Amino acid sequence: MEQITGRIVRDAQIKKTNDGRELVAFTVAVNDRYKPKVENSLNCDN
Repeated sequence: MEQITGRIVRDAQIKKTNDGRELVAFTVAVNDRYKPKVENSLNCDN
């Protein structure tokens, strides 16, 4: 199971498929700014 964390920014839309199943479509805004858990560094000796 996947988890989505964010804000729903539009009303959800319910759609029916040709075989009668219902689907829901929605838009989620997420904050993708994060700090990496591991810092990368580059050592340069001149």
